[in-house]
Amino acid sequence: MQACVSEQDTVAHVSGDEFSVILDDIYDEEKISAVANNMLTALSAAFQTGGKEIFTSGSIGVTPYPGSATNINELLKNVYTAIHHAKRQGRGNYQLYTSELSSDVKRPMEVEAGLRPCA
Repeated sequence: MQACVSEQDTVAHVSGDEFSVILDDIYDEEKISAVANNMLTALSAAFQTGGKEIFTSGSIGVTPYPGSATNINELLKNVYTAIHHAKRQGRGNYQLYTSELSSDVKRPMEVEAGLRPCA
């Protein structure tokens, strides 16, 4: 993944199968798309381990900053929303966060809460 970004960008292992990538000074959606697609291609390439050929894939959630959040908690919430939508579309794709994605997640939770009996 590090080979898919510039020297000034950051790739960090968060936990398990989660990584964070910070692209420095890239705001153009076309450039973001190119980086995300390059990462997906790199993740899907076969690799050898223990004499076996292994294939992987990934899902990427993209949240531009600033613009989509005003603080770190909101930024992380938006990233997880974008990842959730990317995974729902199937492996091997990315999803750019928009406020509509939050609405799509929020509405089913509101419906569920409305269906619960009052205590």
